[in-house]
Amino acid sequence: MASDSDSAKKSNDINWWEAIDLHKIYLSDYRRNEAYQSALQRYITPESVVVDIGCGTGILGFMALKAGARKLYAIEQSNMIHVAREVAERNQLSDRIEFIQGDLFELSLPENADIILHDQIGDFFWDEGMVEKLAYARAHFLKPQGKILPQELGLHLVPAFHPAFHMDAAFWKEPFYGIDFSTLHREEIKQSAARNNKPLKIVLKTEDIFLSSPQEVAHVDFLSDAKPLSEVKLTYPISKTGWCTGLVGFFQIIFDQENILSTSPLMPPTNWAQFLIPVREQIWVEAGQVLNVEIQLDIKKNTWDCRVSMGS
Repeated sequence: MASDSDSAKKSNDINWWEAIDLHKIYLSDYRRNEAYQSALQRYITPESVVVDIGCGTGILGFMALKAGARKLYAIEQSNMIHVAREVAERNQLSDRIEFIQGDLFELSLPENADIILHDQIGDFFWDEGMVEKLAYARAHFLKPQGKILPQELGLHLVPAFHPAFHMDAAFWKEPFYGIDFSTLHREEIKQSAARNNKPLKIVLKTEDIFLSSPQEVAHVDFLSDAKPLSEVKLTYPISKTGWCTGLVGFFQIIFDQENILSTSPLMPPTNWAQFLIPVREQIWVEAGQVLNVEIQLDIKKNTWDCRVSMGS
């Protein structure tokens, strides 16, 4: 039985997806939308049945219909489904759509799909329920040779110096009004460790803050039995001297090998941008050294406990 706190969180999550400002961001993300449109135009046939998980305003499912799909099942738990229904009616698309409001895990469909369409990807890659939702949908809604779009995700992490998150020890070296406050630096580190297990959304335009080369640390194929990540251990050869304040994360959204949407800072921006995993204790690294990284993840709480140390 779900607790009151679980029910409240579920209600808050549903209300979040009803925010029009959020959907304006999705609708104006041309790189995201063009990647989905390209995939749908490639794989949709006149006989295609499509299931859109978390349809929101309906934009992705409507693209499937515009590409020629025979039938669309648009699933949405929030009240945005009523907005999507109105949009469909205004655009004369209603005759090929069945809108279904409810919890994905409690639904059944009259027929299985050729394509499962989704955007279950959060700003921090591993959003709660992403893997479980798509595993359930694959098992219950997809034909044996069906496709999931996008099919794969690749997570990349790289040590970085982000000046906005640097705790400068030099600040505490000088006395304030003749009083030595250097002991507060230790307290700052303790407080930072207590709160810095949450990833933070950031926007980068270059790789200038990277201290090494990015590594792919997780790869998910939704057509296989994917599992959420719980622990990461990495080794990075350092190529740039500086403070390691955290790990920058970005990812690849893979429809097929010819259609890969990257959120790298070297690419034009998307709604996901990038994210920073702050380290528990910042350390100084120099080019030529090796940095060891260990991350413990709790997907339900969205915590990333990141520790770094120098390698031998």
